[in-house]
Amino acid sequence: MARGGRVRPAARAAAVGSFVRSWDRYSDHGIAILLLILMGAWTVVVTVVYSTYAGRRSRMAGYDLLVTVAFVAATLLTQPWAELNGSAPILTSLWATGPIFALAVERGRDGGLMGAVVISGVLIAVRQRLGDQEVLNTTLHLLAGVTLGYAATTTRRATAVLRDALAAEGATAERERLSRSIHDGSCRCWPS
Repeated sequence: MARGGRVRPAARAAAVGSFVRSWDRYSDHGIAILLLILMGAWTVVVTVVYSTYAGRRSRMAGYDLLVTVAFVAATLLTQPWAELNGSAPILTSLWATGPIFALAVERGRDGGLMGAVVISGVLIAVRQRLGDQEVLNTTLHLLAGVTLGYAATTTRRATAVLRDALAAEGATAERERLSRSIHDGSCRCWPS
């Protein structure tokens, strides 16, 4: 599966686990459960779409970023601001990193950087603070986005170079085969 097809469902499972562990820190369980269900539905959508060639060549990563930002912002409905400003886990937790990886794979280093900046900015805005945890998370988002984006771009370039080399090798082999056949055919035409 492309673009972290296995990471996103696992991250959503982590969000559900975090919600269960922190049950008493959520003021509105109904909204939190609804958001988790909708996160699950979106996870299925992106997993299916990213698994297709067309999905990997579309604007899906941009849509994924917008939907994820909406989910992160919606966590404001699930917990009191004092909890979010403190150390309470945000409902979307690790799941929110999905678009960072998708943009890095689709758009390279710059896409990963853009995704990391947007997701980190939204998480900081929801918490309304910039403490040690936010700085650490932002640093990890930036490193992951830029590194994966660089690796994706390098892999695409290496694949293109290999494809071109194989095509050139195939063309050379074909020319040699034709040359041998012409040479062998012309030798048979002359009497010995």
